[in-house]
Amino acid sequence: MVNPLGTITDYVYDTRGRVSSVWVGTNDSPSSGTWSPSNNASPCNMVQVTANQYDGGSVGDGTLTQVTTYVDSSSSDNRVSQYWYDWRDRLTASKDGVASSETDGDLPPLIIPNAVLVRFALFAAGAPGA
Repeated sequence: MVNPLGTITDYVYDTRGRVSSVWVGTNDSPSSGTWSPSNNASPCNMVQVTANQYDGGSVGDGTLTQVTTYVDSSSSDNRVSQYWYDWRDRLTASKDGVASSETDGDLPPLIIPNAVLVRFALFAAGAPGA
């Protein structure tokens, strides 16, 4: 996809048809063959901006469990978001700003959607169908 200013956005898909990564640049025409992440040599200038992980990197239902956003060439500056689901694949929690190793302290909060809190409250109160 090329925008009016000439910036190209290429989407890379996994074998199940899910977006596995997104690349941005102004030249995705390698000197031979077709562009791919493994064929990105000069004159190509595509840069990976996101990587998606499904099912924690293993086999599952195809739920998006992690998104890494690459803001520059330093891996320490990557922005990582993680997502958790219940057995019905409903989002139960998310966390932005996941660190490579975490301890108690100044860390981003775990976000729990209101719908999950309502289901938990109904379950705890013994409501039918919760």
